[in-house]
Amino acid sequence: MEAASQNASRPRVLAWATNPVCALYRLQGPLSQLARDGHIDLFITEVFDQNVYEKLLTWAQIFVVQRARIDDTLRHVIKEAQRVGIRVVYEIDDDLLAISGCPKLQNFMTADDLTAIEEGLSLADRIHVSTQMLAERYARFGEVCLLENAFPVEPPPLQSMSDKAASLRVFYGAGRWHTPDWHYVVEALGTSLERAAITAGKTIEVELMGATWVPPESSTLVQYTVKAPAPWTTYLQAMSQADLALMPLEPNAHTDAKSPIKFYEAAAVGTPALALGQVYAQTIEHGVTGACASDPDHFGELAFELLTSSSKRSTLRQNAHDWVSQHALLRHRQRAWQRAFQL
Repeated sequence: MEAASQNASRPRVLAWATNPVCALYRLQGPLSQLARDGHIDLFITEVFDQNVYEKLLTWAQIFVVQRARIDDTLRHVIKEAQRVGIRVVYEIDDDLLAISGCPKLQNFMTADDLTAIEEGLSLADRIHVSTQMLAERYARFGEVCLLENAFPVEPPPLQSMSDKAASLRVFYGAGRWHTPDWHYVVEALGTSLERAAITAGKTIEVELMGATWVPPESSTLVQYTVKAPAPWTTYLQAMSQADLALMPLEPNAHTDAKSPIKFYEAAAVGTPALALGQVYAQTIEHGVTGACASDPDHFGELAFELLTSSSKRSTLRQNAHDWVSQHALLRHRQRAWQRAFQL
């Protein structure tokens, strides 16, 4: 994607998006807005081939590499770009290096993968991260710029809630990296869902979008469905139709550095959030903008409480929607992004 005009006074940014999910918040959303506002000229690609390489060396002034593993080819590309005066930015919004200390995540990346990412952090002229904890941890590699995540579009108006549906819907959007998070809460959650279904007199439908694990066996009271990963708009639509959005994080060095973007999403589409984890405890005002549990048993208790009280869910969704609209949209972060891409 390339801005229509190329003005010599605007920085020319070539961004290589290697992770589609994170790219929405880290590249496509904020950089496209900078281009629309006339602050940069932009070219974003998901494929880095010979044509893109030639464009990089002949056109770009800033090269953004999104959390890519460094191999011989990419090492050569980065050094050639730096040789001709192009600023190289390594964009990363997860503490992937912390995985080595998290036993349940160690099989997701090899030691060679982590070494290649560490080299990318070391080679870059600047590192862009999404949380303060990431900024502190990665400062040892060089200059770090903190650019917080935000919901990238204006939130849609809240839709009225109906308490007449025959079932209650619970949504959890998470892929394989969140397998330990699900297993951390599933036992306490499952018991509470059964109790909530009995108390509310309704079936509870749990949709697990992107899950790679086997869900609990469905019963007449609680029914589990696994859906394939979906485009962002489809994902948000599914979340918006739920009565409760789950966002548990098992406490470890990797999850402690995450951003609260899932809360922003739920708040924006008007779905009450039930969270567990340090990052959510720092963002959610418990009982006001969402529910934030202290441990798995508390997570289950809060699930029961919210699913059996439509008035509590209504209060949370309204407050959260107001909060995200006032504090966590892209326009609230845009000045920092603009400064980061000045030459």
